[in-house]
Amino acid sequence: MVYIKNYLLIGTIIGAIKKALKAVYAVIAFLNLNLTLAVLLVGVILYFTGVFDKLPEIFYLFIAIVVLSVIYALSANLNAIKKLFTGKGKKEKKSPSNPVSANTETEPQPDTAVVKENPPTTKSIAENRVKEKVKPSKVKYYRVKQNPRYIMAEYSDKYVLYYDNGNGYTYIRTDYK
Repeated sequence: MVYIKNYLLIGTIIGAIKKALKAVYAVIAFLNLNLTLAVLLVGVILYFTGVFDKLPEIFYLFIAIVVLSVIYALSANLNAIKKLFTGKGKKEKKSPSNPVSANTETEPQPDTAVVKENPPTTKSIAENRVKEKVKPSKVKYYRVKQNPRYIMAEYSDKYVLYYDNGNGYTYIRTDYK
C-alpha cells in the first residue's frame, strides 16, 4: 500500500511540474523571449566562469543587453499584449463576412491571402450556379471541438474547412462526401 501511495504522490508532483513547465513555455513563446533566454544563458555561463568578477564592465554591458532584449521582445508583441490586458478581441461582433454568423446561400470567401489572382465574386458564383442549374444548399457551420479556431462548413455534397486567423478566415481544404 505504501508503494502505491508513493507512486501516486510522485506522479502528481511530476504532473504538476510538467504543467508548470508548459505554462512557462507558453509565456516564453507568447512574449517571444527566446533571445532573452539565450542572453541569460550566456550570462550564467559568464558568471560561473568568473568573467563578471574579473571585468565588472562586462557585467554592466550584460545587464544592458538583457534590458534591450526584453524591450525588443515586448515591442514585437505589443498588440498581443494590449489585447491580453484590455480584453479586446475575445468577443468579436459577427459580421456578414464571418462564415459562422448565419446560414447563407453562398460559400464564405476565404482569406484574401489565399485567394488567387481572380477572386470569385458573389455575382460570378451565382452565375455559375445558374449555368450548372444547381440549387443553393443550406450551409451549416461547426467549430471543431479539438481546436475552436477551425470552422467546418457542411454543404449537401462537401465539407469545407477554414481557419480563423483573427483577421479573417483562411481556406484549408474541401472534402467531398
